[in-house]
Amino acid sequence: MIKSLKNSSDLYYLVGVIILSVSIHIFSLIASRTFLSSWSLVHYPLHTALEIGGSFIAFLVASSLIVLEKNGRGTSYNYIIAMALLGMGIFDGFHSFVHAGKEFVLLHSMATLWGGSLFVLIFLPRPLRTKIKLSWCMGIGLVSVALCLLVISKPHIFPNMLRNGQFTMWAKALNIMGGIFLILT
Repeated sequence: MIKSLKNSSDLYYLVGVIILSVSIHIFSLIASRTFLSSWSLVHYPLHTALEIGGSFIAFLVASSLIVLEKNGRGTSYNYIIAMALLGMGIFDGFHSFVHAGKEFVLLHSMATLWGGSLFVLIFLPRPLRTKIKLSWCMGIGLVSVALCLLVISKPHIFPNMLRNGQFTMWAKALNIMGGIFLILT
């Protein structure tokens, strides 16, 4: 799994990022269920900024993983994780630029499903995993952009994501499937 631990600071950094991320998620979950349960903020420019920030971080981490792979460092999953982050980052980047509605929900739901589907590739047998190269990352990027452009230009070909202000079965299914894949990894 770990290719090189010549510099143990890589492992400490990775563990630190994971602990920080889990802590923020747990705090956010508790806060949203308790003292922030009645709080709501609809602010599209802020949403755009946060989503773009998240996309930028996904691209930065994906780039770092690609560099680690080229230097023979990190894990044996560098390209898989980079592909998943790149795909999710692209979908969420496009999601940040559309108005609330069908495309908004569809792009975010597709980000979850796409990312989860790509992360689950870590379970491929090692001989298949080692065939994944940088060109796969570029391919995932191109396919992600193409799908996003299709959603924006032809939203009518996709199922409805909202009905009476509520998520439809399709929106829930995309998010649940993607969430299950993400939890598995």
